[in-house]
Amino acid sequence: MNKNTNVGLIASFGLVKPVRTLQFGSSHVVDLDTTFRNYVKIDSSKDNAAFGLAVEYQLRPNRVKLNVATEFNITPNNVSAGKFGVGLTISD
Repeated sequence: MNKNTNVGLIASFGLVKPVRTLQFGSSHVVDLDTTFRNYVKIDSSKDNAAFGLAVEYQLRPNRVKLNVATEFNITPNNVSAGKFGVGLTISD
């Protein structure tokens, strides 16, 4: 692990509904302009897990940021794309 990498773990326990979730994620600064993020989320009330990936790129000049993200649903028999997104952030 180095100063360019962050990791995190979230565990949730439901008191009203007996649901338990576990989410693990990380973020890595590849270079000055590029950040890579990923996570895995497991929910005890579902028979699948979610795996997400995202890349954030700072375009030059520093006013524009491009984001590309996807989430996959993983079941014992299949892996399918659940979500996909592209974002463009323009600041002044």
